[in-house]
This record gives sequence, structure tokens and C-alpha cells, in this order.
Amino acid sequence: MNFGDDISSGGKGLDGTKQYGKGSDLISWHQDGAAAGTITGLSFNDEGVLTAVYSNGQAADLAQISLAKFENPEALFKVGNNRLKESRDSGGASMGAPGSSGRGKIYAKSLERSTVDLATEFVNMIQNQRGEIIQLKR
Repeated sequence: MNFGDDISSGGKGLDGTKQYGKGSDLISWHQDGAAAGTITGLSFNDEGVLTAVYSNGQAADLAQISLAKFENPEALFKVGNNRLKESRDSGGASMGAPGSSGRGKIYAKSLERSTVDLATEFVNMIQNQRGEIIQLKR
């Protein structure tokens, strides 16, 4: 690529380049053997990798969940509803892949019991049961 005369010898360093005001063109094109497809499904595995399945039968890993590890997790600031926030005493978050360097693990397609507010769930269940009983009596 020719950029013209260099600046140290008195040139602008741009004389050899051109820029035109028009849309870009496809210069290179190749076929990878797969037909065009759209995403038909998404799923996570136990390593926290998000995989997309396409309508053409292909699958591709799109992203990975990262987990934070703190030097002093007991010092995290509680903000409510099972949420925590970094504090000065907890130290900074060290991000990384699940299961590495003492970070937690991910279990795909499972629900952790500790993330459910049991009191609220019991109240909702009792209210729903009462509603069904009242409807049956009518």
C-alpha cells in the first residue's frame, strides 16, 4: 500500500491514498458449505457457554457467562431481594469462567432453591388455592 511521501522527508504521508464518498463493495466472498439460516434455539451448558442452533442444522457458541469472585464475599453490601453489591471491604470483583479459580459452578437447566423467596411463594400458593376453592363452590 502506498501512503505517499513520509512526513520526515516533507510529505504529508497521505498523498498515495484516496477516499471516495460511495458505499462499500464486497471484495472477497467465499462459501463455507452451509446454507443461510436463522436462530431456532438457544441453550446454555454447564460451562456457561451460550450455543445457538440455526435452521440450517448448524450450531455455534456465541458467548460465555463470567462469574465474579471477591476476596471477602462476607463484606458484600446487601441491596435486597437476594442481590449483593461490591463494597470497599469486599475488594474488587475478579471475573472468570465458571468453575475456575474457586468460582462457583453453573448447572444448566436447573433452578437454585435459594433464589426463591419461599414466604412470597407460599402466600401466592395459598391465595391461588383459595381462588380455586371459591370458584368451585359457585
